Amino acid sequence: MVVEIHVAGRAAHNQPIKPTPENGAAEKIALDLMGLGRSFARQGKRNEAKEYFQRAYFVSEGAGDIRAMAEAAAELKQLAA
Repeated sequence: MVVEIHVAGRAAHNQPIKPTPENGAAEKIALDLMGLGRSFARQGKRNEAKEYFQRAYFVSEGAGDIRAMAEAAAELKQLAA
């Protein structure tokens, strides 16, 4: 019985977390992507920064986070300048 519970628990533990507005995973992912974008931008790696800002924008859009979308769009605009 202990083994069965352990195996069932392990199977549940190995499942990826699906980003939803309820669990806040999308916001955390977008925040990480923005951080990576900023890091690349500071290094002068504009193409890499752009990729991460775009990903952050789309993750935020999927989560319905308008503020984060605007932040990512602002970073993209700054890169284009």
